[in-house]
Amino acid sequence: MPSSKKETTIFRQWAMLHCLYSQYKETQTIHQRLANEHLIEVHENTVLRDLKSLERAGLPLERTDTKPINWRIKKEWQNKIGGMTDAEALMIVLAAKHLQQALPATLTTALQDLLALAQKNLNAKHQQKDNHHAQWLNKIRIIPSQQPQVIPTIKADIQAILTTALLDNQPVSAVYKGQKLQKLSPLALVVRGNVLYLAATRDEKAEVKHFALHRFQSVALLFGEALNQPVAFDIDTLLAQGWGDFQDAIAEKIIKLQCWCDKRLKDHLVEMPLTQQQWIDFSKPVDGCYLLTVSLPYTWQLYQWLLSQGSRLQVVEPEWLRDKMCQEVKDMLGNYA
Repeated sequence: MPSSKKETTIFRQWAMLHCLYSQYKETQTIHQRLANEHLIEVHENTVLRDLKSLERAGLPLERTDTKPINWRIKKEWQNKIGGMTDAEALMIVLAAKHLQQALPATLTTALQDLLALAQKNLNAKHQQKDNHHAQWLNKIRIIPSQQPQVIPTIKADIQAILTTALLDNQPVSAVYKGQKLQKLSPLALVVRGNVLYLAATRDEKAEVKHFALHRFQSVALLFGEALNQPVAFDIDTLLAQGWGDFQDAIAEKIIKLQCWCDKRLKDHLVEMPLTQQQWIDFSKPVDGCYLLTVSLPYTWQLYQWLLSQGSRLQVVEPEWLRDKMCQEVKDMLGNYA
């Protein structure tokens, strides 16, 4: 703790700045935070005098004209003086767990520094029973909706080169699953569950393909080479067409799916539709089943979902998909014969 009276005042006023938010707080609240978080016991009038002194000194403080007086620090100065708020720290800790691998390598160090600061902020306040933000980490968990699997490892140097190439519109050469790729043009990065996929074209071809980052064995920048980007390429349009869920090259791109659903699946699809345009015939159930009609991209993901419904679903159209489902079920049954 500071030894002299002057040092004590400076320390108290600096701590006071750390108690301020970009939202207005009463003088009494700031007084309580000084005592709880910084163990500084002074009279509330002392806190009020200090705040007025700091305002007169030109610090970016604002207050209300009505009583009780409320104070705040201007938002643009929050990270320079007041530090991050509890809500900001909580948001950083939760988001970092799910977004860290998708950031370019040039931002990784900055994220780690920010994450460490946020974690320190929450740890310091974790024992305070009235600090709801700090306690939130003990009250929320995020779990996968599918069978969890171990996240594949991506080589840090490979990820760094690929993200640099992506940002700089620079093609690369690579070894991918043991195969030499002379020219690969990175176009976008897609996070699918726990796997990162590079959307890229090979050589001078127009087709955009998937490349899982953990399957790259080596990567090198191709200096002086032009990026091969298809005309009017847009990653959001591509994803809307089902590219991210692995379209079947030999099947129809968009299908009109009709199938019978039992009551359990019907209720589930009412709550969570396959698309905003799906239609279920509630008026004419047959043997307790309801007819679902929906147009959507045909993808590997859709096919896996249809199979996962088991006896709760029966595909009617398209006929080729019904036949494919029948054959799959027969093959499965054969494995257990």
